[in-house]
Amino acid sequence: MANKFGKFLLVTAAIGATAAATYYFLKKRDSISFFPEDDDYDDFSDDFDEDDPNYVSLTPETISDKVEDAAEKVADKVEHAAEAVADKVESAAEKVSEKAEKMVESVEEFFDSEE
Repeated sequence: MANKFGKFLLVTAAIGATAAATYYFLKKRDSISFFPEDDDYDDFSDDFDEDDPNYVSLTPETISDKVEDAAEKVADKVEHAAEAVADKVESAAEKVSEKAEKMVESVEEFFDSEE
């Protein structure tokens, strides 16, 4: 019997402690401030003028014009780059063909000199 009374007393004390902690938390929750009250925080809501909003208008014509201009610039740069590469490839091909002709001549001279 004493064992049951001890368990009852323990459960009652636990429930009372839980109820007291909850009451304390709820009472102090409203008074807890995470930000110091003396700091001056800007209220940005007054910065907006509701009569004349300054929105950036994004019309499809403006965007398509910008895209076309950018595409033309890219096409021009690609064309210039292709011309530059073609010029360099031609000069490299000329140099390789000159070297190849010199090698053929030197190989022919080498084999002709042995005879």
